[in-house]
Amino acid sequence: MQKNLWDYDKFWLIWVSCIDKPRTIKDIQNLWGYKGNSLYQQGRKDAIWVEMISEGFLERRGTIEKRGVIGLLLYANMDWIGKYLQIIAAKTKY
Repeated sequence: MQKNLWDYDKFWLIWVSCIDKPRTIKDIQNLWGYKGNSLYQQGRKDAIWVEMISEGFLERRGTIEKRGVIGLLLYANMDWIGKYLQIIAAKTKY
């Protein structure tokens, strides 16, 4: 059975970090104290944040240059939440 992106812990960490303002992956790593490539989700073919963009969970909001390194600014998209709640409600047994 294929997992949804929201079944991965890194999905929520990245998405929640981008709700209030656009952030780079490096910003998110610093915010949560992660080192290196620790925001990559094991078992995914691409970086999870790349898949989050392609599936509409994140939006690209430009780029920023810090100390000579260019980072992609990511912002949380809210449009998917209604569908997510319907799926979760359908799975819930009362």
